[in-house]
Amino acid sequence: MRRVLRSALLAAIPVAASVACVTRVTPSRTLRASYATPLVAVAGASEAATERAADSASLGDSLYYRYADSVVEIRTAMLADRVALRITNLTGDPLTIVWEDARYTDFDGETTTVSRAEGKRAKGAVPVAQRAVEPPTVIGPHRTFVGAVLPDSRVVHYPGHDGPFGWRSGGWGNAPLMTVWSATVTGVPGSPDAERQREAFVSDVRDMMGKRIGIMIPLRTGEVSRDYTLWFAVRGASIIDE
Repeated sequence: MRRVLRSALLAAIPVAASVACVTRVTPSRTLRASYATPLVAVAGASEAATERAADSASLGDSLYYRYADSVVEIRTAMLADRVALRITNLTGDPLTIVWEDARYTDFDGETTTVSRAEGKRAKGAVPVAQRAVEPPTVIGPHRTFVGAVLPDSRVVHYPGHDGPFGWRSGGWGNAPLMTVWSATVTGVPGSPDAERQREAFVSDVRDMMGKRIGIMIPLRTGEVSRDYTLWFAVRGASIIDE
């Protein structure tokens, strides 16, 4: 009986090895792009305005760029999925941000409405049609508003999927502002097929150079209205191979 069992085990070894070869996992890795996106212009600015911006900053940095005139001082940064804002009222009158009229201009020139996000955390994203109108924000004399805006065009629905710890429920979320930000490359690193996939991603990243997005912030003080459009441009990029 022992001899029969041993023979059966030996016979099973080649079969197991054959199955292992068939189920071998194809290597894959993720490429991620990091961009320098400084503030390059402010439309609606007064002639006496001053601006100060660093030469470059990586996507997601907390580095802020500064704009100021006789009405407001604006410190802003383009983050991963939103534009951060710090707006200081420099006048002696209340200053109102009319969020309902605010607009986001995408890389392709298309415009969309925006929603507020507090700090660096996105509020629960929901379909635009189901979202209540954003109420205006009033900034008192010499007071400061701190927050961020999310373009409604980046609100997407993520499906549920299996994860390492079981099923993960889907839901509404905010996609990155950059339309080219990651890619999965399959195949043995250095192989012709893997290199072709990598070069395609690098080409897409290069195509982002020089493109820009804008956030129009409508401000009202008394009977005076002024719309400020903050323009951010892609000035550089690097690729991280994870």
